[in-house]
Amino acid sequence: MTFTKDELKQAKELGADVTANAKENDPESFLKKETGGMHGMLVTAPSTTAFNQALSALRRKGVLSLNGLPSGTFDLSICSYLLLMTSFYFRRIPSTQVY
Repeated sequence: MTFTKDELKQAKELGADVTANAKENDPESFLKKETGGMHGMLVTAPSTTAFNQALSALRRKGVLSLNGLPSGTFDLSICSYLLLMTSFYFRRIPSTQVY
């Protein structure tokens, strides 16, 4: 799931079974329909929207890995987390910005 055609093409070339443009498809419903729900989702965009979409696309007992967390706070749907019995993995990427 991405926004650019080049990345979708590369994913197919690297062996992805399913690809979709997030601008043209609703990520949650598309992935649930195509796969029955994902076993795992890796989110590299520091975006609350992307985090919640990935959580919604998981199947029960799926794993959500969030890399590149945004600074400050962000909300995730606790109801989805509890209903899915999801595992979360977080990693904050250190900033290279000099303060």
